[in-house]
Amino acid sequence: MENMIIPVAIQIGLDDVAWDKGNDMRLSGEQSRTGIPRYHTMEDYEAVEMLGKAFNQKILCHVCMMDWDKDNLLRGQKGITHDPEGWNRAAEIDIKKMESFADYMCNAKYMELALHGVSHGAYTDEGKRIHESEFFRAKELYGLDRSLPLEKWDFDRRMELFFKIYNSWGFGQKIRTFDAPGGTCGTATEDLRPLAKWLKEAGIEYWFDSFCDLQPPMFNLEGLPCLHASYKYPKSPKWNVYDFDPVEMLPPFHEEGKPRMAGHGYHWPNILRFNPRKNPECVSLWIEFYNREAEKFGTMMARDIAFATAQGFYHYYARTERTEKGYRFDLAEARALNCGRKAPLYISLKNGIVPSATPGTTVTLYEEKKNFKTYEITSENDTFEIEI
Repeated sequence: MENMIIPVAIQIGLDDVAWDKGNDMRLSGEQSRTGIPRYHTMEDYEAVEMLGKAFNQKILCHVCMMDWDKDNLLRGQKGITHDPEGWNRAAEIDIKKMESFADYMCNAKYMELALHGVSHGAYTDEGKRIHESEFFRAKELYGLDRSLPLEKWDFDRRMELFFKIYNSWGFGQKIRTFDAPGGTCGTATEDLRPLAKWLKEAGIEYWFDSFCDLQPPMFNLEGLPCLHASYKYPKSPKWNVYDFDPVEMLPPFHEEGKPRMAGHGYHWPNILRFNPRKNPECVSLWIEFYNREAEKFGTMMARDIAFATAQGFYHYYARTERTEKGYRFDLAEARALNCGRKAPLYISLKNGIVPSATPGTTVTLYEEKKNFKTYEITSENDTFEIEI
């Protein structure tokens, strides 16, 4: 249907937001952190807000809580830090500075905090770093033939520690999205089921991640909607790259009329400058890049993860039929995969084609681009028609 399309709604996710010290410390057996060789500043948080404001989108901010451990809750927790017995973040943390960061994130309109991990890694009981994938067991250490999720007791322990630290700062924002540090290690869908089940039981509503290439762009696992993100997109900046120009260095992500993934995953330094006062220069380039992408027929910018997920399921699973008077939509499968949520449907029509509502539906102009317009359609019915 060359004149009508259900677009994907692009959601941007940034890994490793909220680390304090950026330096990659793996050579000394510690955490990878963000990889930018400096401490993070208020300007770095403002950069995320600037990016989200440009698109009226809540940017997913995947946070780790290790640097926020002002009460030394991680002391004695084996397998989580490089120094389980001598852990003493309380002795070095700048409380006033971190409080200012916490206040900013609590009041930000365009930042949605998401669960990334406690320490972004797994360690031996003695504190030797094993790997970066905190929620998965290393094959070598456990004598496995493939990577598998943590055992349940270890999952529960890390979740409890994450939220104890998170809540100790008064963060009132509900965490509803999970993004695994280091991705899902190529783990097969069936092996991910226990982790999905535990996440849902813990109150997580969405899973945004770089899943195995064999997994579809959108799927539901144990009642948890999963959005396959594009961390592995060719020529995407590496996790620790800063001072990056996407306009000059990234090829177009989507083709006209042929959208790809809705989830666009990057890392915090990718939108930053080494000199934080110049962050707006870098963010402006990312805004230019995504303004270009949003002009392509078949794409739009999501408002948040719920918007992106619902629209993604519609794009991939809605059934559409051309009728004599317009179009017929069947959203039953898409809504079932999205846990029964009856979110609005967005469709894009080439200029000159104007839709009208039928009984049980409302049609509203949502946004205008150079060559097409996007409309919001609401209906409690899973099957309906619109006329053109």
